[in-house]
Amino acid sequence: MTAFLVPAYGDERATAAAVFIDGVLWHARIHDETLNASLIEKALAGILGTDPTTTSD
Repeated sequence: MTAFLVPAYGDERATAAAVFIDGVLWHARIHDETLNASLIEKALAGILGTDPTTTSD
């Protein structure tokens, strides 16, 4: 995951995003439920420094 993100976001942001995604997966496994997709998108946008309301066409 990190290697995929590094070219676009740099090492620190890519690592932080990968750690966050790992945490989301563990949360789902431990609690038998997923987190709200909007919450995940907004958090990743904050980590990566992107706006989740924009789309690329």
